[in-house]
Amino acid sequence: MPKSIEVSSHLFLKFFGRFAFLTVFFCLNISAYAQDTWDAEVTAGLRTYPLGAAVAFNGGYNDYLWGKKSEDPLSWGYFRLGALAQSSGKVNKGELSLSVFPVPLIGLNLDFGGSARNLTSMQTVDCVALNCFGNIRRTRIGAVIKGAFGYIFGRIKTSYAWLEPANASIAHADESTNLEIQRGGDRLFNWNFILGLPMKAEFQTFIFVDKNKMQNGGYSNISRGIAAQKSWGQHAVKLGAALYSSETSKLHGQVFAGYSYSISKGLEL
Repeated sequence: MPKSIEVSSHLFLKFFGRFAFLTVFFCLNISAYAQDTWDAEVTAGLRTYPLGAAVAFNGGYNDYLWGKKSEDPLSWGYFRLGALAQSSGKVNKGELSLSVFPVPLIGLNLDFGGSARNLTSMQTVDCVALNCFGNIRRTRIGAVIKGAFGYIFGRIKTSYAWLEPANASIAHADESTNLEIQRGGDRLFNWNFILGLPMKAEFQTFIFVDKNKMQNGGYSNISRGIAAQKSWGQHAVKLGAALYSSETSKLHGQVFAGYSYSISKGLEL
């Protein structure tokens, strides 16, 4: 492995170790604060194609911009300072974020983070032609709009990310989308849409579309599917199926599952 990647990997893993310690400390002490001040959640997910699995901790500090939380979503706003730690064993990721919601239905966010990878193979990706290990730094801006009409709810999320590999002289594979990152780095556009119907108070079904596209290389993929989520207490389970396609993969079936445990809800609707 080139010396520059070894040094970068050492620094990233050192940062990630401290980051993980702080998130665990945060998790253990969160009960000492008001529920509307902090949010925290532990998640685990599995996807059959392209094959992937990960566990994560996501937590943040919430505070009001104006007003106070009520049933009227236009009568208050808030901001969130967040931290994410995620691992799949061979890929470790850390992220810090700032989100601003002028009203709870509309939000803007800015994320800084990176991933340390030690992959030798990825579905739909040639890890001989592309680099599947090393570190990638990410800076991302995004927006979200959500709402409900009667029994129907919907959400649109979009983001634009700058991907900067530690070794920019070669092409890389992005482990989050299984798309090629061009030499010198790339720009990733994501668009996500869901439209759903709550069958009961704690059971939801929805359809979704998720599209990713690299700006420099033009590579893209898209998933279209249906999912259902069941919640009880602090727990939630999600199951779904989709059709996935990209330049390197013909239309292919995809099944996914996820579990989440909410330690504290925070101010998000």
